[in-house]
Amino acid sequence: MDAAVVPRKKGSSNADAPAPPDFWPTTERATTIAEIDPLTAYLRRFSPRGRRSIIDRLRAVARLTGADPAALERIPWEALDHDRVARLREALVASGSAPATVNLTLVALRGVARAARNLGLLSGEEFGRIEAVPRARGSRLPAGRAAARREIAAMIEICATNPGPEAVAGRRDAAVITVLAYTGLRRSEVAVLDLANLVFDRQSRLRVRGKGDKEREVPLAPQVVAALQGWLAARGRRQGRLFRRVDRNGHILDSGLSDNAIWRIVAKRRDEAGLSRLTPHDFRRTWVGALLDEDVDLVTVQSLAGHADPKTTARYDRRGTAARTRAIGALGRAGAGVGDDEPEG
Repeated sequence: MDAAVVPRKKGSSNADAPAPPDFWPTTERATTIAEIDPLTAYLRRFSPRGRRSIIDRLRAVARLTGADPAALERIPWEALDHDRVARLREALVASGSAPATVNLTLVALRGVARAARNLGLLSGEEFGRIEAVPRARGSRLPAGRAAARREIAAMIEICATNPGPEAVAGRRDAAVITVLAYTGLRRSEVAVLDLANLVFDRQSRLRVRGKGDKEREVPLAPQVVAALQGWLAARGRRQGRLFRRVDRNGHILDSGLSDNAIWRIVAKRRDEAGLSRLTPHDFRRTWVGALLDEDVDLVTVQSLAGHADPKTTARYDRRGTAARTRAIGALGRAGAGVGDDEPEG
């Protein structure tokens, strides 16, 4: 193909990028709507939450190539080849997309190409060439921020100020925020907790099922135990979702919370406390940094966080400039270089 993907200018969005007129072939696709297409086959392997990030990247590809992002299933993904994928990578890099964004896009493209190969719509040789398109190199400063102790305390305290029927929701929200802050759970993990996941004994803990259907146990600090007991005094001990919806009259409903509801609880209490932007995932980032700051080894933090790769855990460190300043201060006091009695690295 002679036409190249036109990179967007800095500061503009992919949606504004000129669409190459002949990126996708104009011939009839090998599959019909009645048959399974590579996209549908690929997305079947993901949970609804995991599927969203892949769809977002494929929609970005659609916008960049002049296809309809609202009709991804109509795009002839089986027409992907090394040249097309390489040009998409180059366009994203030239547009200023972060390396992580470029690489997630490549993951999505390889995944849908693999599905096309498995359906007999793409040759194994061409799929191998697609896999050979290199990842983008480099990194960006991590997103999000660390939450200060006073901020966490302010959000929890604001929950206790709810009068009358709203006090029930206040107890629940205080427990949600405390769990987020002291366990490092993902908001999706908090949303699906059942009462059966909670173990109160000499070593109180939560049994958590995380990504990849992997279970882990997270010990509970005394603050979490106290907050959960306060919520359970209102909720009761009936089985089912640990955190439930509460109506405006303070009645606890049978339905549980969604992960978006966890987000809204954090946003509401953050705003009431007069704080700047703080997300549920910032609690997780802060928790990782706090454990590392207490000299907990990386492997233990990785296990508690439910990460498959310790590199992921390391990227969550949000201890900020204070930790780095302390480290350089220690070096300044000790002096550069190693002692004469220390072995060379």
